[in-house]
Amino acid sequence: MPGRLASLGLLAALACGVGVAGLAQSRAGVPVVSSVSPPSGPVGTRITITGANFTATDNTVRFGGGFIQWLPASSGTGNQTIAFTLGPVISGGTCPGTARCPTAAYPIQPGDNAVSVQNANGTSKTKTFTVTN
Repeated sequence: MPGRLASLGLLAALACGVGVAGLAQSRAGVPVVSSVSPPSGPVGTRITITGANFTATDNTVRFGGGFIQWLPASSGTGNQTIAFTLGPVISGGTCPGTARCPTAAYPIQPGDNAVSVQNANGTSKTKTFTVTN
């Protein structure tokens, strides 16, 4: 009986145009950030976020009061990573969906900055990265 229910779920996903990838994505949980490494550094630091439930593409990192959009994540079912280099200025807003649009600039501020990951599965809780001079 469980096999029949799984087949019905797959058939329903395909009939609704969601597809197998959409079915898998709908089962994923909200992103979880387990660590930000290193925990501090100046502008120009390569930052790696480790966690789970990141999407292959289209992850948005919320950093302080700004955003870094369309970041890919490593694949896998265990720990995943998103890596980026912190520039002196990031986007001050997000663009809807996958659209690329101009946004206001947000200069990186020294001190503690909240870091979280947002994607189609939701938004993670925050961790802190301290920007040093």
